[in-house]
Parts: sequence; C-alpha cells; structure tokens
Amino acid sequence: MDASESREVVTAWKVFRTVHEMLEDRGYNVGEESKTISYPDFRETYAASGMPDRNAMSNWYTTKSTPTQTIYVNFTDVENVAKKDIRSFVNVMEEKQCERGIMLYRKKLTPSAKKTIQELQGDYKIEEYAEADLVVNITKHFLVPKHTIMSDKDKKDLLNRYRLKDTQLPRIQLSDPVARYYGLLRGQVMKIDRESETAGRYITYRVGF
Repeated sequence: MDASESREVVTAWKVFRTVHEMLEDRGYNVGEESKTISYPDFRETYAASGMPDRNAMSNWYTTKSTPTQTIYVNFTDVENVAKKDIRSFVNVMEEKQCERGIMLYRKKLTPSAKKTIQELQGDYKIEEYAEADLVVNITKHFLVPKHTIMSDKDKKDLLNRYRLKDTQLPRIQLSDPVARYYGLLRGQVMKIDRESETAGRYITYRVGF
C-alpha cells in the first residue's frame, strides 16, 4: 500500500465512524462497533485490497422509534457524481421503499447532479456530503453546544407555553453544519442547551428554514 492509498483508507475510516455517530444521534439503530471500529479492523474489513470498498461500507438503517422508517447511506466510489449516479442512488432507495438517503462522495457533485437532487426533494429527502466534510464530528467540538431536534408534540407545547408562532422563533438555516448533521427539516425546532459562566446553563430555540 503506497502513501496515497493509506491516506484514502484513513480518511474513509474516519468518515465511516463519524457517519455512524451522526446516525445514532438522529435516532437510528447503529452497532457500537461501527462507531468505534479501530483502524486495523476497518482496514481488514473494508479495505483489504488496499483501497476502501465503499460498496461494502454502504448500508440501510432503521429508526429506534419506528423500525419501518429506514435511511440508505451510500458511500459512492465515483469521484465526480453526475446525474446518472443520483438516479442510480434513488433506484436503490425505491427498491427498499426508502424515502430518505445520504450520499457520501469523494470530490464533487456536478451541476446536473445538484439539480437532480433538487428536483427529487418533493418525493425523497436526499442529503449529500463530501467525505472531507465528515472527517471530524463537529458536534464534539467544545464550542458547539448540545443540539436536540424537538418532537412535534414538544414543539407544540413550547409554542403554546409562550403563545408563539413558529415564525416568531429565531431561525437556523438548513445549510448550517450542525443542522445538517442532525438532518433538520424545514419547520422543525432545535433546542440548544448552552453553558453559561453566569447563568449556569440556558436554553434557546431555533426553527429550521
């Protein structure tokens, strides 16, 4: 294995762990070994040839609360993802009757791929990440406070308690890195728990838009 191959395997290993941490934080069933897999074990399982086997790294996951709800996570081996690659991705989702998916790509999405994702968003919730964006789990940084997506019931209780409409809450863009990490949808409310030297802790709320 040359140096470039080794770097690619290390990157894939780090991304693999971050993705599984992200899935668990969203409430999906994830094996502990996927979040904590060591580099030697990852290399033996997913990179025995010297390069990451991204097809083997791809998988489906169910939610803890509703086992029938699934998400398909695809580590694509394509460097520059085109329209046909998105179509193939969606075809696999359709086969498994899965409406939500995450695509991890190596370098970039072509303009036609981005347009295709936008066109499909009414029927499917498709998320895309460059592998480089998930090498590190940003939510573990000490400057990032705890974020939690509120349930519909908790959101309703919050709005009733303060006699607010959700449009009156501070907003958070869906493109925000933390919002993306948790898979925030438009209209959902994030509960943000911050530590304060004077108040001890304080809670704020932001609605996705």
